[in-house]
Amino acid sequence: VAFKVEVSGTPKPICTWYHEGNAVESDYAHEIHEDGSLVIFSAEIQHQGTYQFVANNSSGRVDEQVMLNVVQEGTDEARKINGDANAKTGPIPVSNFGVFVAESHANSNKGFHSQYSMLVIGESEHPVTVAVTATNKPLNRFANIAVYDDN
Repeated sequence: VAFKVEVSGTPKPICTWYHEGNAVESDYAHEIHEDGSLVIFSAEIQHQGTYQFVANNSSGRVDEQVMLNVVQEGTDEARKINGDANAKTGPIPVSNFGVFVAESHANSNKGFHSQYSMLVIGESEHPVTVAVTATNKPLNRFANIAVYDDN
């Protein structure tokens, strides 16, 4: 897993990564590059969670957060992500809906986050050329959400 960042400033900002509020150091599992990017080698369940990037200098501070979800190989969740049509999927019976919502809210909405991350990633069936023009691209707040031309 690689979290790439682009940071510039004068004086050169000091870049720090945090995982669940704890500072991340370069070690057997993590490598922090000179440019501030973070690489996690062989991500495991204990690496999932919220990562915060902080760039700080005398001119100010910038911080961003990203959520990492690690899925264990061989689970239905992993099979769904990899496009296995035989993974358990389908509607939730009304009688189980309350339990489903409660379980999805548990652990900081992990269940809902997991389902959202399973959405198909890739080319849209709708053209998005308007959203990525030089004029409009800076207005796109989220990199993974773009306005369709045929809205």
